[in-house]
Amino acid sequence: MNKWISLCLISAFASAAMAQDGKQIVQKMEQRYMKMKSIEMKATANIKVTGMTNMDQKVSFEMAYTKPNKAVIKSSMQGMSRELYSDGKTMYSYMPSQKMYQKAAAPPNLAALGGSPNDPAALIFSLMSGNLTKDPDTKFKFVRSAKVGARDVHVVEISPKRNNANVNASVLMFIGKADNLVHRVEMTQSVKMQGQGSQPPTEMKMNGFADLQYVSVDKAIAPARFAFKPPKDAKEATGQGGGPGPAPRR
Repeated sequence: MNKWISLCLISAFASAAMAQDGKQIVQKMEQRYMKMKSIEMKATANIKVTGMTNMDQKVSFEMAYTKPNKAVIKSSMQGMSRELYSDGKTMYSYMPSQKMYQKAAAPPNLAALGGSPNDPAALIFSLMSGNLTKDPDTKFKFVRSAKVGARDVHVVEISPKRNNANVNASVLMFIGKADNLVHRVEMTQSVKMQGQGSQPPTEMKMNGFADLQYVSVDKAIAPARFAFKPPKDAKEATGQGGGPGPAPRR
């Protein structure tokens, strides 16, 4: 009996240590990003959705950012591209395929903006703000050690503490052991939806990943990178669009 009690206690302590290690790894990673003054990076991502609708999208992305509010962010998906520029005074959002742009005053801190959870810029901004480990409803679990290319990484699972009968979501972060940077993100989400009328319930599933490559960290970025001059054939969009950029985090 004593042997079984000891084994149970060891197992419980080991589980608690793994959970604690997972959060410590993420906190150490966040501290690295929070101390950054500038960053240049590229990313490729794939998002696949099945269920009520089927979608398989590939996204390419690049970003240069100098704190607090100078940035150029470019993304392309299925032939559609978007570019965002902020020189610290004015922020522009440009859609090359539509030859349309919007402009607004640059926010004092770009990292305070939110955006889609599948957006690498939103991820980097969140890490720079230290928001991830501040969330009391988020749990962290060390899963395993692995490799991304030749790089040794920690794999940490991030998921909600509270269970939801209709929504199941988790994120795996592949964090470099030597540099404390995120090199890969894998996302899974399933949502159960009630059928309308006599239709049976349906389930929508999303699986995605993003591979991140760092061009430079804490190196000076030329101010010209953040400047935007509208092309001659581009028109400024007017109306109540709220200006360019991602929506504020709710």
